[in-house]
Amino acid sequence: MNKTGLHKAVEALIDGSACPADALGIPKRILDGMYTLAVDALGRGRAKDAEALFQRCVQLDPRRTEFWLGLASAKKANGALEEAGEVFQLAAMFGTDSSAMAYAAACFAEAGKHERALILAEHVRTTMDDTSALEPWLLVAESSMGGAR
Repeated sequence: MNKTGLHKAVEALIDGSACPADALGIPKRILDGMYTLAVDALGRGRAKDAEALFQRCVQLDPRRTEFWLGLASAKKANGALEEAGEVFQLAAMFGTDSSAMAYAAACFAEAGKHERALILAEHVRTTMDDTSALEPWLLVAESSMGGAR
């Protein structure tokens, strides 16, 4: 890559019009394949392998919500509950609904971060019209300190 091409790639990374995968010339199909391998590894109980693959996916294209959700799920499967909660929160920021925030709340409750869990559960309840599908996670968060809604 010549100096002008490098400058353009760096500018695109800085202004958000490109991700590292774009700058490195990695096609979307390769990232999709890595994601599929990670999902398969998680499904086969190989959470450490899945986490490593999801982490690489996030590094190469941090704009894709499914990569963040996969990484959070792998961290949870590996027992890193607080880290999983953090990553679920990031996924919620990249996504279009608050479901990941409910998952984060449950992770924080299980990690003993009760106040944070309650705050996130309340956020989900006040921002979503229908939380019925998220009740199991919200109840975990809300019952972590005996707090009911």
